[in-house]
Amino acid sequence: MTLAISLLLAVQVGAGELEIAREALRDGLYEIARRHAGRSFEPEAAEVVVESYARENNWPAVLELATNGYYRALALYKTGKNDEALAELGTPQDDVAIKLKAQIDMDGGRFKEAAESLEKIENHDDELRFMLAECHRQSGNRKEAEKLWRALLPNPEAAICLGEIQPLRDAYAAEDGGAVKSRLGLALGVKLLEGDESCTTRPTLPARWTP
Repeated sequence: MTLAISLLLAVQVGAGELEIAREALRDGLYEIARRHAGRSFEPEAAEVVVESYARENNWPAVLELATNGYYRALALYKTGKNDEALAELGTPQDDVAIKLKAQIDMDGGRFKEAAESLEKIENHDDELRFMLAECHRQSGNRKEAEKLWRALLPNPEAAICLGEIQPLRDAYAAEDGGAVKSRLGLALGVKLLEGDESCTTRPTLPARWTP
């Protein structure tokens, strides 16, 4: 295995076991991270081990090691124990936990509650904006959803959700190919046919592609 430069530098400068473990975790070298964390007497070493298993999607290991906190809630959610995950989260304060609570609420159809949670997060990345837009759409507030989709353009998924001809054309032209371009082409074709009064056959998007 070729070690990442950052990890090699940490070893060369004589960093402690915990710092080496953290560098290995950042570099995706999870077994090495666990090995060095196991040699550390720092309390944070256990967190490195738990996070390494979470990044590997090894949820049974996370549940065995994490007695409380975000990663335990995440593992409960990933193993289908949503109610237990919500109970573990309680009233989350940090952004990742708030986002997890919102996702669980969305899965349960509680879109208003999910939106309220997401609004508490200051820095909205694209994934969070899509989540918030879906909450508004599902709550019947399409106008707010459209504002978020427009802000996400030229993202092709935003163009599909928005369902307007020009954004679909722009996104279609920007794509090199693949499944996303096919979806854009289908959405654009349907939209163009909807606006053609000479067309007697009006196809509809498959349910999984309908925003």
